[in-house]
Amino acid sequence: MGHYVNNSLIKGEQVVYEGHYHWFFWVAPVCWTAIFGIAALVAYSAGMAVAGTILLLPAIIIFGCYYLKYTSDEMVVTNRRLVLKTGVISRDTFELQLQKVESVGVDQTFWGRIFSFGTITGTGTGGSKGSIKLVSSPLAFRKAFQEAAAIYDEAWRATAQRYEQQQPTANE
Repeated sequence: MGHYVNNSLIKGEQVVYEGHYHWFFWVAPVCWTAIFGIAALVAYSAGMAVAGTILLLPAIIIFGCYYLKYTSDEMVVTNRRLVLKTGVISRDTFELQLQKVESVGVDQTFWGRIFSFGTITGTGTGGSKGSIKLVSSPLAFRKAFQEAAAIYDEAWRATAQRYEQQQPTANE
């Protein structure tokens, strides 16, 4: 579980489902790293060590940025909240209690449907939105949210019903 969610769990709250990036997330950084890495090797073999080093820096930076994003972003459903967190230095969080989430949408392209990845978008009752792209198994994420919301709703209704039964009526 991610560091942010782990530190922000409240008493009685448990993680129900944790989403992850799909392996397709790594296609672009691996391709760019390979291109710059091969160019750096060609430069080194031609005796241009400085040019090779300069070409190697973008490869390291690109791969490092994607690695930080991969390890720091969190997409979690708990038994009480939906949490979408992105960012390392500047943090962007989308946290809503389950009863305040209007919908969790899934957008999948043709390739996303074939390889099981897509974009999840959480929409709050006030219109606020949070989304993360290239999530692995986005339909499983949405299903976990729907199941957690249904359990939460049933528990809330049962509590409300017990409360109503305990209240004295006007005739008493």
